[in-house]
Parts: sequence; C-alpha cells; structure tokens
Amino acid sequence: MNDQIKTKAQLIDELAAMRQRITELEGSEIERKQMEELLKESEEKFRVISASALDAVILIDDDGNIVYWNPAAERIFGYTNEEMTDQNVHEILMPKQYSAQFKKGFKTFKKTGDGNAIGKVVELTAMRKDGNEFPIEIAVSPIRIKEKYWASAIIRDITERKKTEETLLIGEERYRALFEQAGDAIVLENENQEIIDFSDKACELFGYSRVELLSMKTSDLQAKHYGRLQIYNNLDQPIEMPIVRDALRKDGTKIVLELTIVPLKTSGQKLFMSIVCDITDRKRAEEKLKESEKKYSSLVESSQDCIILIQDGLLKYVNPAGAQLVGYTLEEMINKNFIDFIAPHSREFVLKKHQDRLAGRPVPNIYEFELLRKDGSTFPVEANASLTDYEAKPTVLAFIRDITERKRVEEALWEERSKSQTYLNIAGVMFVALNHNGVVTMINNKGCEILGYEKEEILGKNWLENFLPERLREEMKFVHADLTAGDIDSEAYYENPILTVEGEERLIAWHNIILVDDKGNISGTLSSGEDITERKRAEKTLLESECRFRDMAELFPECIYECDLEGNLTFVSQIGFERFGYTSEDYAKGIDSLQMVAPVDRRRAAENIARIIKGELLGGGEYTAIRKDGTKFPVIIYSSPIMRENDPIGFRGIVVDITERKRSEEALKKQMEEIEKTNRLFMGREYRIVEMKREVNELLEKLGQPKKYSSIDEQES
Repeated sequence: MNDQIKTKAQLIDELAAMRQRITELEGSEIERKQMEELLKESEEKFRVISASALDAVILIDDDGNIVYWNPAAERIFGYTNEEMTDQNVHEILMPKQYSAQFKKGFKTFKKTGDGNAIGKVVELTAMRKDGNEFPIEIAVSPIRIKEKYWASAIIRDITERKKTEETLLIGEERYRALFEQAGDAIVLENENQEIIDFSDKACELFGYSRVELLSMKTSDLQAKHYGRLQIYNNLDQPIEMPIVRDALRKDGTKIVLELTIVPLKTSGQKLFMSIVCDITDRKRAEEKLKESEKKYSSLVESSQDCIILIQDGLLKYVNPAGAQLVGYTLEEMINKNFIDFIAPHSREFVLKKHQDRLAGRPVPNIYEFELLRKDGSTFPVEANASLTDYEAKPTVLAFIRDITERKRVEEALWEERSKSQTYLNIAGVMFVALNHNGVVTMINNKGCEILGYEKEEILGKNWLENFLPERLREEMKFVHADLTAGDIDSEAYYENPILTVEGEERLIAWHNIILVDDKGNISGTLSSGEDITERKRAEKTLLESECRFRDMAELFPECIYECDLEGNLTFVSQIGFERFGYTSEDYAKGIDSLQMVAPVDRRRAAENIARIIKGELLGGGEYTAIRKDGTKFPVIIYSSPIMRENDPIGFRGIVVDITERKRSEEALKKQMEEIEKTNRLFMGREYRIVEMKREVNELLEKLGQPKKYSSIDEQES
C-alpha cells in the first residue's frame, strides 16, 4: 500500500512539473514570435528610411566590409549595391594617401568601438567610381553585433556647399577690400538704422571700437535729432544727396559729416550704405571766412558780453548785450556817468582802477566787481579793460561778462571739493596722490591709519623711498615713471607691500589713475589702495584646506565631487573618472553633473540640488547613474552645500556605487522566492498524504476493520 501511495504522489509531482514546463515553453514561443515581429518591423522601417534618404547610408562589419549600401550611396559614389557588397570600404572609397591612416584607425575601432571620428560629424575626402575625389561630411556610429563592433555611417556629398562657401569667401574678400580701400568711411545699416558693418575708417572717424559700433544705431552718432529720411521707408524715393549732419565722436568732439546714402536691394532685408565724408575742417574754414567778412561793428553788436567805451567818465558806447545786462535801454545809458551803473559797495574800487589806468599806473586788466541793475539788484561781473584811443582821446575799452553762474559753479565746486575731502577721509581704502617725482601730495585718514604715521609725517615725503620695502624700490620707481609718462595703462591693477611705522609689511591692492593739469599734461598719479593682507592670509589658509580636502578625497574609496551653483563639476576624485568613464580632457571642456545621472532621474536630481543649495538636509538619495559609454548603474548620492561667507557657492558630495549591494539584494530575493516555492510544494504534498490516510481509514471502517492511522486529526490540527 505504501508503494502504491508513493507512486501516486510521484505521478502527481511529475504531472505538475510537466504542466509547468509546458507553460514555460508556451511563454518562450510567444515571446520569440513577438521578438521576430518586432525585428521584422524594425528592419522594414530601416529599409524604407534609408532607401528614401538623400544621404548615403552604409553598414560595415568588423572586418571593414560593406554589408549594406542604400540607393543614395549608389548615386553619390557611382557603385551599385551588388558592386559594393562585401567590398572593403577603405580600399575602394578612401583616397590612396589616406588609406593607411583609415585602416589604422579601424583597428582601434574594431577592438574598442571608439575612435577619433566616432560620434562626431567630420569632413573628409572620398573617391567616386570614376576616380574623382570629392569632399564629404560623415557621421560614424558603433553597433554591437554578436560581441563585435560594426559601424554605421551616414555620408553627405558637400561638393556644392564647398563651392558655394568658396564663392562667398571670394566675394567677401573682394567686398572687404573695396570697403577698406575707400577714401571715406563706409557704414552699412538696415532700415531700423542699426549698424551691421563698417570700414576701419569709421572706427577712426567716430573713435569707437568695432564692438561698440556694432551695438549702436546711426542715429546714436548724430549730435542732435534729425527727422527720419524717407529713403528708409521707400527705396524708390529720390535720394537726397549729399546730406549734411552734425555728429559727435566718442570723446564728445563735434564733427560735421556729408553723407551719401545708397540703398541696397537684397533678397533678405533692406540695407543702406552710407559713404561718410568728414567736412569739419571745410565747415570751419567756411565759418572763419564768413566771420572775416563781417564788420567789426556787427561783431560787437552780436556779442553776448557787455562791451563799453568810457571817455571822460561817460559811456560813449554800449552794445545791446550791455544794455540788456543791466536792464536799461541804450538811450538811457549813452553819455551817462559809468560809475552810476556800478554797485555802491564796488564804486570806490572800480573808480580807483579807472583813474590809475588813465594815469598810466600799473593796473591788472582783469578784475571782478558788481554791477547795479535798473531794478536795484546787483550781480558779479568780470571786466577785461584796456586803454585805447577813440576820436583822438584816451578811452577805456572794457569787455564785461556776467559771472553769476560761474560764481555759483565755483561755490558748488568748493562744496563738492569739501565733500570729496570728507569722503576721502572716511573711505575704507587709502588714497595717495604722488607727483612726478613720487612725492606725496595728498593722503587720506585711512592711509595714515594703515601706515601708522601722522599726515604731516607723510606729506612731502618720497613715497617710493620711505614707505616701500627696500627690495621693491627700484622696480616701483620704473613703474611710477612709466605711469607718469603715459607708457602703461593708468588703470592697471597692482599688488605690492608697503612698510608701516613699525616695520611691518602690509599687502595693498592698488588701482591707479593719471592726474592732469589744466593744459592736459600729466602731473602725477592718484592711487586707491585696499589692505588685503588678512584676505590673502585667509585665501592661503583656504587654499591649504582645499588641498587637504582634495588629498583626502583621492584616498576615499568612493567618488568625491564638487560643483558650482550651475551644476558644473569643479572637482572630481580620480575614482570618479574611473567609475564614470570620463577623462581629464572631458573635465577640462566642462561636465554638467546632471549628465552623469540617467534621464529618468535627472529632474528629481535637479530639484534635490536646488533644495540642498537652499540648506535642506536630504540625506542620501538613490539614483540611476550613467557612464560616458551609456551603461547605467545604481548609486546613492550624499550632498551638502558649499558655503562662503554665509552664502552658497556650490555643493559637494559622495557618490556610492551600490551595484554589488543591488546584486546581493536581488540574489537574496530570488533565494527567498525559491524557498517559498519549495515550502508551498512541500505543504501541498503533506496535505495530500493526510487526505489519502483519511480515505483509507474510512474504507476500513466501512469494511468493519479497525483504523490503520489513528492520529490523523491530531496531526492535521
């Protein structure tokens, strides 16, 4: 009976196993048919696309032989598909002089799937069936087939494009030659008067650089607003030529230009070429000629200054400007005593000067006093008086100018100078003015504080001899000499130490400007200096700290990285290069940290980076990383912000490769599933044995025989 039961149990197990196997086989067959359908569909799409492509599409096996040749390739190279199938691409399509080079490169590709032209669009020279060489543009991609590297190439014939580029280049060179050889400046503008090109003479004429002119409009160069010419709106409008316009150079100099504007009808936009002739000198000559033709009386009558003739103490002549100045009519002033028009508090002073001049005593020609208006108000004037003859009598000729505004400006200037001096004294940086010889002519309070001297101990001393370390004195003498000679950039930045009263050296960052006198001659230098001693020490400490960090990072078994606020990598430990497959050359070109995260996780990674920079503590985050070659692997990334003076300047972190952990977890999961499956099989078999024992007992009970199995209920319970 036991043997029969075992046999039945075995049959049940074998039947279950057979059903499971049948189910697996049926699933595999369905999956295989689906894959075959997808493969057929993919191949059909490739054939349709490549057959209709305008570019040549070829497929090359791992020996360099052609296995696919589309119709465009037949048209471009002249070979049919039958002629090229199984032919070596380098021996037939490549010019002889490049064949060896291409074969060498293909050996590397065959081993690694990589090469100089892989994943790029490059220009090469190929050879047609008739032996003619022609330029091509080719993009090569690797394909992994049966553990071997094949190559797919898309090739474009760029012969016509090259001819067009050469024609355009020749045309551009001719255009530029004519443009630059023209005697006058030439400016090219569009209908919005935006400057799009110009000759070098335009830069010379207006004093702007090329970059500055390209950001301007022609209207920006005009000294005043002129109405828009009709030619900009209507190319058929008759050209007004020549057109005279006042313009301004960059330095504020006013010039007069004569413009000849020629419309250029192009297919793309309306362009206008202006031939610009500087007629400033000609206009000046014309003005001088007109002035020389005017009569003296006309000049005097139109003068804005008061012009008077005083004879025997009476006003013999007053020009209209003079009468207007004091508010009288000419009739009210002529033959009146001149002293009546002088402010009471200035009369004694002016009368004394007048009498001394008539007596032949030395008197300054120019002096100041106040006049009296008809309404009783007074105002300051400057008089330039000289003795002359008028109608055979000694007469004083005086030019009088209202200096009310000048006085106001002088007062404002004095106030501004006071403010400037106050600013210099409270400024957080030192200011030092030196003359040609390097002698200190001005120093502010901050300068005295840094040096440790009183102001009186510094002024009049030679800066180079007294306040610089001895080792630098000769060198800085040459620098100062070059600055005051205008031989080097006056706004150059320098760092050099100075010597304090206690003999301590303090490092100063200098910015210099040239001082000029009223005649435009260089009179000395003014320098602002910031004490950067402590900052430099901090920077040195920070640099040493950074070096220690990087040394420790290289010893760490996981990838350590740092990024700026834009997410660009600024540091990667060596293991990071090895783990992600990038090189130091890739790093030098710039690597975005997000490109090392698989696309599915990039958005989440970017959001988490933003949160980390704001100061959130997120802990480790699990992502799918992606290597340079496209392979993916799981990682956990721990990140934190990099702070500098309480402000984030980037973020750093650790990338932990958890590939092995994931494999262990997967293996454990599979093992648990197997154990669960075994338990289910075992429990099912035990349950069936119990049922069979119960059936035997019931049968024996019907036959009136005692039960064979006495503890079935107990076992079941």
